[in-house]
Amino acid sequence: MDKRVKFDFGIYFTNGGSIKGEDFRLDILGDDIPDKELSDFIVEDLRLLMVGETKILNKEILTEPHKRKPINEKIGNGVFIDLSHTIEHGLVTYKGLPAPLICDYLGRENSKQYYTEGTEFHIGKTEMVTNTGTYIDCPFHKFENGKDLSEVGLDCFTDLNAIVIRVPYSETLEITEEHFKNHEIRNRAVLIHTGWDSNWNTEKYYENHPYLTEGAAKF
Repeated sequence: MDKRVKFDFGIYFTNGGSIKGEDFRLDILGDDIPDKELSDFIVEDLRLLMVGETKILNKEILTEPHKRKPINEKIGNGVFIDLSHTIEHGLVTYKGLPAPLICDYLGRENSKQYYTEGTEFHIGKTEMVTNTGTYIDCPFHKFENGKDLSEVGLDCFTDLNAIVIRVPYSETLEITEEHFKNHEIRNRAVLIHTGWDSNWNTEKYYENHPYLTEGAAKF
């Protein structure tokens, strides 16, 4: 049997004010839906910005025929964007750490001795520290009992709704919460484009770079 959810909601904005709704009904897949999914749908469907706290109240699951497509039905037509720099032999990412070694462990010419005539193969070799190229600092990097990369799901890094906020380093190196306040960043991957990537793999890259303030990180 089809399921629908009936609920009230309250949405409060970071710049003041709020909106409320009563006795909303939406079609869902399955027998229940988390409050967070309902909040996210309302915010996205109404195209709301600068949303702070959201509340779902008096939620009730009803057995009723669907009126339209369930709001939690997944649609897999997204675009993936690779944010990684290319790792090359000798690339220095962080001054003081060794550059990666990328070479042949066994080249094609030397491999011929292991197989019959006319057969060859290649085995590459890579040695590098984990802080190389475009990398992720997982909790374990700072905290002994924090999760390492093997314990963090790929869903934390892929198939994310994202927003790009541009803060040119030519204007400021300090990125504060004020740069975020006029943007909707709830449940989004926030990509801050400073233009500092123009200094990638140069001496200038390592010092006097843009940074987040504590307030921006907590926002």
